[in-house]
Amino acid sequence: MARTMSRARGVLVVWIQALCCVSCAVNPSSGSGRAAKGSPTLALSTYYEEGSQAAVVVGVRPALSRRDRPYIPVEVAVVNKGLAALTLTAESFLLVDTDGRSFPTVTAQELSRGYGSTDVDRRLGEIEPIVQNRYQTFERVPSNFTPGFDTPIGRDRVTLHRFSYLVDMVYFPNPAVPTPAAPYDLLVRAPELQDPLVVRFIVGRAR
Repeated sequence: MARTMSRARGVLVVWIQALCCVSCAVNPSSGSGRAAKGSPTLALSTYYEEGSQAAVVVGVRPALSRRDRPYIPVEVAVVNKGLAALTLTAESFLLVDTDGRSFPTVTAQELSRGYGSTDVDRRLGEIEPIVQNRYQTFERVPSNFTPGFDTPIGRDRVTLHRFSYLVDMVYFPNPAVPTPAAPYDLLVRAPELQDPLVVRFIVGRAR
């Protein structure tokens, strides 16, 4: 279930319920036979929500291919539509499961010891051309929260001015992605936000 919380000063809080499997899940308890509704779909495994101040796009294709790894990648774009500035670092992102357990992002050093190449994940990403097409007049701000062989120079602190965006990959400890699929919340926090942007997505394999 998606929900939107509104607070003073028009700060956006986004709740994305992203259905992250090829077959849509059906809620057997509803008896309606209708597929569970997620956020608007921009591609097979890319979902988005936006408000007047900010937007978030989540790509789950890389995570689906890495369910058996100790860490999972989440592709994310953050768009600043109306704030004077939006400051993000790797620590701005937090993964939370349905039991309330939180998983901070892992560092490039941790990935190098227990994951392998991250460049493959970036090649699996699909949201960059989608964001470019949707926000054609916006400027992309360089970021690189998780350096790899192809992109070895990190950019851990990024400030998005109004009408700009970033596209990046962030990694979390694998929270034992189950079968069937289960929801996770991605919290995007910044000093300029009174409340975090909250992104819900589902990772796993349908029965």
